[in-house]
Amino acid sequence: MGGAGFWARAFYRRLRGRIGKSWYVAPSLEAEMQVLRECWSDGSALFHFLYGEDDFRFAGLGRRLNKRARIVVTYHQPPATFEEVVQEKRHVAALDAVIVVGSNQVAYFENIVGRGKVFHVPLGIDADFFRPASNSPNKSEARTCLFVGQWLRDFACLRDVIRLVTGKHRHVRFQVITTETGRQQLGNLPGADIQTGVRDGALRVAYQAADALVLPLLDSTANCAILEAMASGLPVVTTAVGGIGDYVDEQCALLAAAGNAEEMASKVLQLLSDDALRTRMGEAAREKAVREFDWRIVAGKIRAVHETVMNGLP
Repeated sequence: MGGAGFWARAFYRRLRGRIGKSWYVAPSLEAEMQVLRECWSDGSALFHFLYGEDDFRFAGLGRRLNKRARIVVTYHQPPATFEEVVQEKRHVAALDAVIVVGSNQVAYFENIVGRGKVFHVPLGIDADFFRPASNSPNKSEARTCLFVGQWLRDFACLRDVIRLVTGKHRHVRFQVITTETGRQQLGNLPGADIQTGVRDGALRVAYQAADALVLPLLDSTANCAILEAMASGLPVVTTAVGGIGDYVDEQCALLAAAGNAEEMASKVLQLLSDDALRTRMGEAAREKAVREFDWRIVAGKIRAVHETVMNGLP
């Protein structure tokens, strides 16, 4: 880090007021300064920012230093959230390409960068790490519904779903893996085992031991928990919002309307009461995750975007 890190932090403090409400932090500026240094080279170069909302603001200036430099940025947030955290969009408009992970982002970014520059590439999953358990669990009356995450989760709906499901099915346990913020939103909730700070290995075990992922959402593009659950062979009950339809279908998921806890609870109870349905949907989820979202497949699609951008060089 050294001197470069010092100057990046000092410059960031001067810029902070102009950036406004943002996830952009001093290490993001330091990374962009490194890109600008690389742009002094005369050769062609492509730079890909994987988390544009967090890390990309000023590196587009490198195009003035090197006409053969190209910049691609992936954006992950739904348009409403993006509007909150990225108010000034001139740096976005100058991009060579934008990758989005949800179809609900396409039209929004086309209005900023133009048609032909927005590429919909799904988020990937490590389907070797997240996988079904090698041994079948012992059958019992007990059922476990798993909830994972905090960002854009509908905790109010989750509370009602847990109350409705456990009120009708006394053998159901909800395992909630979230952040401390999520724990605070749920409060003292009967019927839920709430955990924070869970590491990847324990998270994988939780997916493998569950009977279904139950995930009420406020909005979405891609969702890591849904991909992890699918790769683990879990059927999904979630909310029909945002880009969810890009990742699940009726073969592997049951969808409820936004904020409708009664509908979601009904679908959870339907799934828990039908062993054959759960097995069939779990197998379909795993097959879809491996076929469409394994990182090796997604990486090839990202490389194709890079090639398209670089082939447009003069």
